[in-house]
Amino acid sequence: MGNYPQTRTPKERTMSGVTVPSFNSSQEAHDLIKRIAFHCWDSKSSAVDRVYDAITEFYPHWTRRRVRGLFHKEAAKIDWREIRELEVISQIEAQRRETAKAKRADHNDFLNSISNTLSHMEATDAEFYSQHRQALREMAFGQAHQSRGNAASKSDQDTAVGRANIGATD
Repeated sequence: MGNYPQTRTPKERTMSGVTVPSFNSSQEAHDLIKRIAFHCWDSKSSAVDRVYDAITEFYPHWTRRRVRGLFHKEAAKIDWREIRELEVISQIEAQRRETAKAKRADHNDFLNSISNTLSHMEATDAEFYSQHRQALREMAFGQAHQSRGNAASKSDQDTAVGRANIGATD
């Protein structure tokens, strides 16, 4: 039989003269889908939905029924292409999770620096920095108003408007 090895282990089979390893494709597909779903504690259907959304973002030919069949190990036949696509999506989702984890760490560092600044302002002169401390708190928790402009507070805005009116009457 040519240059092909004659001895095969029970986990290998020959297809078209090429020896390929046998694997439990159903279990591998199930494991890949679990990796893509990651921690989905709501229910199995929400895990299937999460995986379906992730897969169809790159491979629109997948169906929810196919994903559910692979998740529950009900598929009679699994193509090699499907395993490769699941591996690609698994890597993409792992990278997304790592990116989100890094962003959370950066945000926590930001919140810690804001907290340290607030503590320093309070220790220095709490009454003087009260407006600044409030603005920092709002900024840290995403509640800052963009319509405020450069004025630190409503009284500063009123003063700026008053100055403009005084200059207009002269």
